[in-house]
Amino acid sequence: MWKEKNHNVEIKIHSIHPDKIETTFWNEGRRCPVYVLDSKLAQKFTAYYTAMADLGNSYEMIKKISEIKNSDDKIILNALWRSGVLYYTRCFSDSTKGRRINLQDFAKFEESEKKLENIHKSIMSLRNNYIAHAGDAPTHNQFYCALVLDPNQKQIVNSIPFVFNRQDHNNEELLNDFLKLIQLMHEKVQHKLQQMFIPLKKEIDQKPVEYYYLNANKNFNEPYNL
Repeated sequence: MWKEKNHNVEIKIHSIHPDKIETTFWNEGRRCPVYVLDSKLAQKFTAYYTAMADLGNSYEMIKKISEIKNSDDKIILNALWRSGVLYYTRCFSDSTKGRRINLQDFAKFEESEKKLENIHKSIMSLRNNYIAHAGDAPTHNQFYCALVLDPNQKQIVNSIPFVFNRQDHNNEELLNDFLKLIQLMHEKVQHKLQQMFIPLKKEIDQKPVEYYYLNANKNFNEPYNL
């Protein structure tokens, strides 16, 4: 079991088996009934909120690299970098599955944000051609067998398989620009959520609180279908 805290509510998540979890909500030691809002608007709000959470996770991963950049543990640094890239890029991936929204419309940049636009394109390409898939990314990944030849004599010194992986987590300028890009996207999604909250609140207020108590827990942990 693991726990999270959201204001005055404690959330307990139990792993029943690999394919199923049970989530319970508690306030001051009392288990609370839960009603899941399942309107189209509520589901879209939730989808954008999870995208914002992904951006938050991406920011923390990349920020952590800067904090431990002098570490000799290349595995940790590389894992943080890849995780940060994946958390960011999945916000812009195919919207026909999962949460069924993406942030493609948010990836429109002002003229003054040209550098961030180039960083965004570079990060997306990095994910598609290297980190998530074995595509064509010669500037990040090279692999071949090489014959090392003696510079003075006509003989082979050695034959070796060669693999090169560029270590972007060592690029301080790229890390800082990536953090700025994540912040920009986070602010855009946050603004979207603020706009959506007003009609969502009106939708909630259309029913009396007794209705939510009467129907609590009936649709909890049901999958969303947008």
